[in-house]
Amino acid sequence: MFSKNLFSEMRRAGMSVSISSAKLSAAMLDVLLQLPAGSMRLKETVVRHLGLLGQMTPVRDINQAWNQTKKSEKA
Repeated sequence: MFSKNLFSEMRRAGMSVSISSAKLSAAMLDVLLQLPAGSMRLKETVVRHLGLLGQMTPVRDINQAWNQTKKSEKA
């Protein structure tokens, strides 16, 4: 069962995903392209589909990667 407190304690203990924002953005774009048109709450859905990567990545890194993904999607 998912426990948000468990993952926050793991991050505080020094465990992290340590993935670059470019790779995280590419993973988000892959998930985003597979979603059907008209999907709601895209960011939350994409992060949920990333699995453990989405759960262990700090929010500021997710936000930065999401902004990069939106820019690359428009291009």
